[in-house]
Amino acid sequence: MATANIKEIFPCDIQKVWDVVTSLENTAWRSDLESVEITEEK
Repeated sequence: MATANIKEIFPCDIQKVWDVVTSLENTAWRSDLESVEITEEK
């Protein structure tokens, strides 16, 4: 299995970064995803 380790410093609040990374609505920055399908709300 391939592993990548990349570090970056973002000049903003950590909560904003977390919200972007965990968003299921805005995935434009994820080139490895074609779509996201939510099958259950749980």
